[in-house]
Amino acid sequence: MLRILLVVFCGVQIELNFFDTVGSSTAALVSCTDPICTTGVQGASAECSTRANQCSYSFKYGDGSGTSGYYVSDALYFNLIVGQPPLPPVNSSATVVFG
Repeated sequence: MLRILLVVFCGVQIELNFFDTVGSSTAALVSCTDPICTTGVQGASAECSTRANQCSYSFKYGDGSGTSGYYVSDALYFNLIVGQPPLPPVNSSATVVFG
């Protein structure tokens, strides 16, 4: 199911879609053997689902609410402008892990 959200920022509506790992050619669930699964993220607990070989997380906020799910790794691509125009943008990318 694809759900579309609209966010109003400075009077401009921005359409947001839920992240779809299937639709990404670079996204992957974090496996149990990945170091992030054993170290986790500060304040979150990580566990391994050996049946599916997927690393799950659980995080509690100060107000008692929380979130849980699976860690995902994906590549983000950025265009950085370096120097003064007319220099072309320099492409940059980074692999990030999020849940």
